[in-house]
Parts: sequence; structure tokens; C-alpha cells
Amino acid sequence: MLSAEKILELKLKANEIRKETVKTIASIGVGHIGGSLSIADVMAVLYFDEMKVDPQRLARCFKRTLRSRNLQHTCNQRFL
Repeated sequence: MLSAEKILELKLKANEIRKETVKTIASIGVGHIGGSLSIADVMAVLYFDEMKVDPQRLARCFKRTLRSRNLQHTCNQRFL
């Protein structure tokens, strides 16, 4: 069971994901915002609690993948 403090932290992370998603979709001009926004809570729990992902390492890997595959125009989610 998650503590109230951890739940609040994850809600804040999910909101950050939503903000970055809206910024990303607006900047590229395409995307399906509904699905991207609704998955933010799941992503926050998975990446910041269950999977114990290091956000700094994840961001570097994600940026490298985008550069190497040139997928910037199709990506809706940005990792924090």
C-alpha cells in the first residue's frame, strides 16, 4: 500500500507528464491528446514507483532514441 505522501508525489508526476505532453503535441502540431493524457497516471506509477526507473538515465536514453531514429514527429509522451 502506498503512503499518502507517495500518492501525492505520483499525482504531481502525472501532472508534469500531462503538461509536457500538451507542450510536445502543441509544438509538433499533431497528436492524439486524449490517450496521451489518460495514460499519465499509469506512466507515473510504473516509472516512478514500480519499475524504479532513474529519471535522469531515462531522459538521456529517450533523447538518444529520438535522435537516432528521428521519431520526433510521432512521439506524444515525453519522459521527465
